[in-house]
Amino acid sequence: MNTSVLFPINVVPTLPIVFNGAGVLKAGERGVEAAALVLDPVNIPTTSNLDNLFDNGSTIVGLGRVFTDFGGLPGSHMVVGTYATGDYTSLDRSGWSFQPGVGVVAPSNTGSWMAAYHLQQTLWADPCDKRRSIDLYSVWGFSDPKTSPFEWSCNVSVEAYGLIPGRENDRMGIGYFYTGLSDDFKNLLPALGLDDLQGGEIYYNAAVTPWFHLTADVQFVEPSMSGLDTAVVAGVRAKINL
Repeated sequence: MNTSVLFPINVVPTLPIVFNGAGVLKAGERGVEAAALVLDPVNIPTTSNLDNLFDNGSTIVGLGRVFTDFGGLPGSHMVVGTYATGDYTSLDRSGWSFQPGVGVVAPSNTGSWMAAYHLQQTLWADPCDKRRSIDLYSVWGFSDPKTSPFEWSCNVSVEAYGLIPGRENDRMGIGYFYTGLSDDFKNLLPALGLDDLQGGEIYYNAAVTPWFHLTADVQFVEPSMSGLDTAVVAGVRAKINL
């Protein structure tokens, strides 16, 4: 769930990470402006799944993006929507049952959807050096509460590039996210005392050399399960460009 600061986690379950699909993109001078895609909703990180394409329906994805220049600074607004026609596990516990010799049986719900809004806006840019800027990013997502544990989510982050004089290739950022769990998901596991979760992240990426970058990162995550302490995760990442 700590990836919520990067993208809306409510893409679950309609948008797989690795998939088969096809679509059409419209691109302009500043990037993708529109898209329409049809995907197989099955996540396939280790197999091609070509023999079972669209066995569980399909996921239709639509995207529209508008580029702006408020105050002479670039930005964009993007809306993404998905609709899946397959069968997904229903989170309404009134339909769950226990069958002797089988165990807990979950009902299915046909169809699921997700919608998200993406904002990108440059807040400041050095007119003498394009490498130096401060950008604002934010994503708001909503999904079908009947099939997704995450009814809505949002994040906001500010990233600075080359802000420190003499360190034009460094970057730093701070972000915050909030994820609202669906009521059906909370009621499905009442003993856990599930509630909405939130967290934040701070990082600094230092360009030690043009080909070697070192990143220090600290994350703070308030768990969804009641009684658990706030998780603090520190990490260091090294990247070498060959």
